[in-house]
Amino acid sequence: MPSFRQSRIESVQILRAVAAFEVTLAHLSASLSMMGLNPIPGFILGNAGVDLFFVISGFIMVYASEGLFGSPGASGKFMLRRVARIAPLYWAATAFQCSIYFYYGGPGLESIQPVWRNLLASLFFLPIPRGTGQVSPILIPGWTLNYEMFFYLIFASLLWLKQRLNVVLALSAALIGLVTLSELIGSFTNSFFWIRYLASPIILEFIFGAWIALAFRSGITLRLRYAIPIALLGIGLICWTESPSPRDRVLTWGIGSALLFVAVVLCDWSNRISPRNVFVQLGEASYSMYIAHWLVLTEPPDILVKTFGPADHRVIYSILILSEVIAVSIISHRVVEKPLTSFLQNCIDRLYRTREARASAGSAMTLSIPSKSTN
Repeated sequence: MPSFRQSRIESVQILRAVAAFEVTLAHLSASLSMMGLNPIPGFILGNAGVDLFFVISGFIMVYASEGLFGSPGASGKFMLRRVARIAPLYWAATAFQCSIYFYYGGPGLESIQPVWRNLLASLFFLPIPRGTGQVSPILIPGWTLNYEMFFYLIFASLLWLKQRLNVVLALSAALIGLVTLSELIGSFTNSFFWIRYLASPIILEFIFGAWIALAFRSGITLRLRYAIPIALLGIGLICWTESPSPRDRVLTWGIGSALLFVAVVLCDWSNRISPRNVFVQLGEASYSMYIAHWLVLTEPPDILVKTFGPADHRVIYSILILSEVIAVSIISHRVVEKPLTSFLQNCIDRLYRTREARASAGSAMTLSIPSKSTN
């Protein structure tokens, strides 16, 4: 019989699908604006999908990394596995975006000058201002991955702690302390750009997910009659404002996403979700969707634009381009992301197993050699 906890994780996959699709809708509206058309009303709220992703990330790191807490070499293994999970697809998409800029030239290419500086910063998840003053990597949605990697580094540095509660407490203290420091620095000077940028209030949303993981691991559940109003309250907070400031974003989109996450993941009906659910499958491809959707939306097929131009057929165009995003995402996940991630992470696991075996053999050999007595 499947465990309750195992089946409930399928709800996390559904929320990943929701978050990726939210961001896609927001960027669909933005892409129409880039074509000189009016944005789709309300779609800008899809940017809150990023906040839901951050809550999910905080949850997954605490939930899935418990076996690493207090183990030798945990920090290095954790970071290598995260890089193997995040970097290859992102690097490939960044290279593809670069090739588009070079092919078409114009403002796009000018925006990433000097190219090598921006390319290296993008590949190593370092936030730097572009020539236009905008702080974003070459692949625009990658700005969130800069925060993800920053969070991973802090989380990895705490894996020497053995208890998950201690890890979450230390993580909370570290992120709150960094945000406080950033706010203090920002009130006096414009220096220390990386601290002020990376220690944005938005990183507090990782803490929300971490504490929800503790509740989940403790077996806390919600009856459906409580989960529904909590979810509605979360949605209400998300819809409260379309363009919040960094601080207000945490209070509206961040807390709203956390409440929605709590309502869905801790609800006692979640054990009925099948792994074959179509939204679960889309959730598994959510990272591919997050990376690929921008390339699809900003470079739509000519035949689609000529046949169903967004100026005259905005609804049909939107449906077809969203269908293409989903198709490309699923193919990318199954053909590239999933096999490549599995291969790289298996290599990392074998590397660490070999190191552990050699260390154990060395320790056993040391113990088996009798000490020499001296007269």
